[in-house]
Amino acid sequence: MEEIFRFFGFNVTRGYGYELLVLVEFLKRIFVATLLGMLIGYERDKHGRAAGLRTHTLVSVGSALFTLISLQIAGVDLLSTGSVLRGDAGRIAAQVVTGIGFLGAGTIVKDGFMVKGLTTAACLWFAAAIGMACGINQLIPATLTAVAMYLFVLWGKNRERKFHRLYPFKLFVYLSKEETAYEIYLWVKTQGCTVTSMNWVRRPDSDIVKVEYYIDVNLNVMQPQFLLHFMRRLHEEKFEGMQSVSYYCMG
Repeated sequence: MEEIFRFFGFNVTRGYGYELLVLVEFLKRIFVATLLGMLIGYERDKHGRAAGLRTHTLVSVGSALFTLISLQIAGVDLLSTGSVLRGDAGRIAAQVVTGIGFLGAGTIVKDGFMVKGLTTAACLWFAAAIGMACGINQLIPATLTAVAMYLFVLWGKNRERKFHRLYPFKLFVYLSKEETAYEIYLWVKTQGCTVTSMNWVRRPDSDIVKVEYYIDVNLNVMQPQFLLHFMRRLHEEKFEGMQSVSYYCMG
């Protein structure tokens, strides 16, 4: 029996009962980290994000495990507050804070005006913090914080739908008839946009003039498809002399 316990890493000199209590304490912290990671991941999964329930659960549990390993290497007794440290208890755990940034960066994508994935990246970072809190046995603060943030993310999603922001972009129009530039300017204003400035660029060896419109539009943050509809309507207008159009998001 003693050889079996030693094989699984138990220090049997402290007694079998004590080592079983250490194991229970270890599993308790991992279990709570699992539940809280699932709670955070469920909200992201429900909204179809790239990192969902499984990813957040793995991040939370992995962070808790790294923290527990860090404590064990430093000689911290999970059942005692008076342990004599043999090393830096935060050395391994500290790397979680740095390493999670690489995982979060993979969820961020720029799509037109919108930068998607920032909330998901922040949730991954938060899940790592929750896991680390569970690893050092701060279970009540971790639980309260996770529940509070879950409710806040749900509430913030609904509030965001009512927000409007100013998004700047450039519209490039190539014209064979320069007078059409003013007609397009008037049309842009009818689309709820503000033209802050215009710039003409004419090549010496061509009759085509490039007109740059600097435009601001006040959009609800949940309208990432505005530019696609805007460009489609512009093409449908078929302005005289309009050769081609393109745009560039400055936001």
